[in-house]
Amino acid sequence: MRLLIQKSLLAGCLLIFIHFTIQAQEDKGAPFKKSGDTFVKQEKFADALTAYQKMLVAYQGAKDPEGIAEAHKFIGLAHRLQAEYDSSAYYYNKSIELHAKIYGQKSSFVAGLQRDLGLMLQEQGQYAQAMDMFQKSLAISQYINRKGLAAFNYTHIGELLTRQNLIDSALVCFNKALEFRKQIYSANDYRLAEIYNLQGEIYTLKKENDKALKLYEKAIQVNRIDALERLRSLAFKAKTLQLNDPKAALKAYKESDAYIETLRGKMKNQADRVRLGKTADEVNQGGIETSLQVKDYKTAFYFYERDESNAIVALYPKNRILSQEAIRDLMEPEAALLEYTITKEAIYVFVLTKEDFKVTKLNKKGSLKEIDALRKAIDQKRTPELKKLGFQLYQRLLKPIEATIASKKHLIIVPDKSLTLLPFEVLIRKPATPGQGHAQLAYLIKDFNITYHFSGSLAFTERVLRSYQRDFMAIAPIKFPQKNLNDLDASAEEIKAIAPNFSKKKVYLNQEAKRAQLMGKTLSTQILHIATHAKFSKAHPEGSRLVFHQSSITYPEIFKMKLEAEMVVLSHCEPGLEQYDKDGGIYGLGHGFVFAGAINVVYPLWQNSTTHTRDFMIRFYKEIAKGGRFSEALRNAKLELIKNPKLAFPYEWAGFMMISAE
Repeated sequence: MRLLIQKSLLAGCLLIFIHFTIQAQEDKGAPFKKSGDTFVKQEKFADALTAYQKMLVAYQGAKDPEGIAEAHKFIGLAHRLQAEYDSSAYYYNKSIELHAKIYGQKSSFVAGLQRDLGLMLQEQGQYAQAMDMFQKSLAISQYINRKGLAAFNYTHIGELLTRQNLIDSALVCFNKALEFRKQIYSANDYRLAEIYNLQGEIYTLKKENDKALKLYEKAIQVNRIDALERLRSLAFKAKTLQLNDPKAALKAYKESDAYIETLRGKMKNQADRVRLGKTADEVNQGGIETSLQVKDYKTAFYFYERDESNAIVALYPKNRILSQEAIRDLMEPEAALLEYTITKEAIYVFVLTKEDFKVTKLNKKGSLKEIDALRKAIDQKRTPELKKLGFQLYQRLLKPIEATIASKKHLIIVPDKSLTLLPFEVLIRKPATPGQGHAQLAYLIKDFNITYHFSGSLAFTERVLRSYQRDFMAIAPIKFPQKNLNDLDASAEEIKAIAPNFSKKKVYLNQEAKRAQLMGKTLSTQILHIATHAKFSKAHPEGSRLVFHQSSITYPEIFKMKLEAEMVVLSHCEPGLEQYDKDGGIYGLGHGFVFAGAINVVYPLWQNSTTHTRDFMIRFYKEIAKGGRFSEALRNAKLELIKNPKLAFPYEWAGFMMISAE
């Protein structure tokens, strides 16, 4: 009996020892996971990645296969949050492989990871691969009877089928998703609203608007919890009403706009802010089109200012959206503000001067092809096409408002969509003769100082007189250890030539050119000169970034900068030409700097050679040294090149633009 008790005690002690040994194993990685999770909540994704990498090392040291598999998943997540999709895919796939070895190919762990990988591929725009992952995850989730996961996968597959216009197949998927969710939740659960919205969208596409509207109303009725999904219901409802009842649609868009204001500041993470920003864009675009449809130009201008001032990662304060009267009061007599909007049917331009406010409808047909053809003519240096297209686009975009702007000296252009890719400076006011040289062409820049902006409200926001800590600050990594990034030796020559023009200056080159020089503190400098590469995420602009030494600053982070700068110059950056509008490409990064506090931003419109960029920047800063406005300095640098027959072709001088109202 005593022996039996001793054996039982020994067995109990052994179990306790094993328990605490396992606990100790788990705890080796757990503190790093906790730190990583905290950094994710704080949106410090680079720090989160470091913590999860330490988590992996800890579990590898403890020889803990479950911990190693989980660490790979979280490293994949951290890369995904930074839009580092190749690295993210590697770690997600590795995590799937490790989980499959431990739990089997048909486990919930594998199915959940396949769904995560599918979402990442979808974010990247790789829709076929995403579909494959969702279908694999769906098969496993049905096999192991995980109805919640199956519902998610049916939803994702339906969304991809909708994108392919396979709307009947998509509706089948949404119906299955709804069936599973009703089996899990009550019939009036808020989590059904997402499916009702997606079903409604299908019926809108099928032109069965009454069915669609009933589904949106049903989604609104069951949903008192998910504010972003409720906003989608309101936006979908307005979009459907727009097809047959524009007045009711405009009322619905105004209701959606009011609801957006109740959500301002309540989004706790980047993903939710992006969802809010994208839906706000849809509401504003719909509000513009519907207002123009019913000829309510005042409301159209309001929605336009809302749309162009907002970014998908940051909503511009509504109380700072200016009326056309307020903007005109702040304008100089010699300036004209031209705000273009491209709708489904036409191009409209709001023209604001000190004296008047006019709305003009322009012919859209063929304009987008002409812009693309002009860009190609500039890139390939084809003079006949340049002369023809430059004049045609002037006739289309400016001739109808010529009388209003004729007496002005400064044009502030707010472009929309593909118009952000057009250098208005190269438009030609008079027909060119076959033998006429470029120096003699009637380029628009010869008659006007031309700058660009995102909206009248941003352009004419109240300026605070500042005294800067320094005159000039430059940051240039020059050497790039990252893959697929060329070194920028000319940027060092550029900065060495420019910096002597300033007395109070700070220059960070090579390894000193880190994100820490720009983030986490108030940056006070009259000019901030950034000479580096830019990387862009086509599917998700929030993943775009400026690259520094072993680090980067993302598009959302630029909006959070504490910046006091009269001008930011983005030199050598790739423009990201496949993307346009206020959130796309280098123009979108410029939006972030304006939001953060910069008054003027210079950015490249196309990919210039490093030596061309160097030489142009040196010319620009020589003009700055003469005094006067930065916009005039940029214009004068361009006019000097036009005077030289060898450098008068637009490719040589039109590649840099300025966001400015001064």
